[in-house]
Amino acid sequence: MAKRFLICGDSWGVGAYRYIGNPPTAIKPIPNTGLDYFLTQQGHIVTNIAKGADSNYLQLKLLVSTLEQSTNYDYIIWIQTEPNRDIIDTVVGNSIESVAQYPDFDFADFKKCMSYIKTRNYQYAQYIYNKFKVPFILVGGLSAIDSSIENFKFAKVVIPNWLNDITDGQYQLAENMHQDIILKVLDRYTPIDKQFMVEELDRMKRVEEILETHPNFSNGVHPNAEQYKKLAVRIEHELELQSQES
Repeated sequence: MAKRFLICGDSWGVGAYRYIGNPPTAIKPIPNTGLDYFLTQQGHIVTNIAKGADSNYLQLKLLVSTLEQSTNYDYIIWIQTEPNRDIIDTVVGNSIESVAQYPDFDFADFKKCMSYIKTRNYQYAQYIYNKFKVPFILVGGLSAIDSSIENFKFAKVVIPNWLNDITDGQYQLAENMHQDIILKVLDRYTPIDKQFMVEELDRMKRVEEILETHPNFSNGVHPNAEQYKKLAVRIEHELELQSQES
């Protein structure tokens, strides 16, 4: 039976990418390679509001305005991006919204801070679910889903770490992916455990370099079309299992 999906997230919600320019100076989405395309091919109706480089909070805000126009969706698919973008876009970039969304923000303990950012985003997603009654399918993209998700009811399907699945668990992944973003954060804030931060930066750099040439990825560290096709099938399968259990 055809379902109506609303996709939100960063560029991982858009699709595969390719470099443009000679020498390459930017990346551009490749048409008909994303999750929306493959779900449509499977007979579903899909609206996609994902936007390259967006943070989780900005996408959740856009989700609210989209649902205010129409709630005619069966599921929201949220592909979670790295929490450092929330720090740059909201904590640093918008002090008024920062006080409301991340009132207890503290970068001193880096790991706790990442968990806090994610958990506050889940609280916002729970509010969205309570208000609009459209359940989520939550996918860990550039950052894995936090264990605090167990305290929330908005997500009917959780895929904890899609990046880890795509790479068959071969690499020790960091909380964030892009080094340039976390360096902007470190210009503002200093963690207590500086050695851990050095190791985290090294993990980020190493994995980003590996994924640039990984066979399951397209340019700019984005899953290739085959991975989106597999994700579309996986989502259908997860929903089918749930319908059998209910």
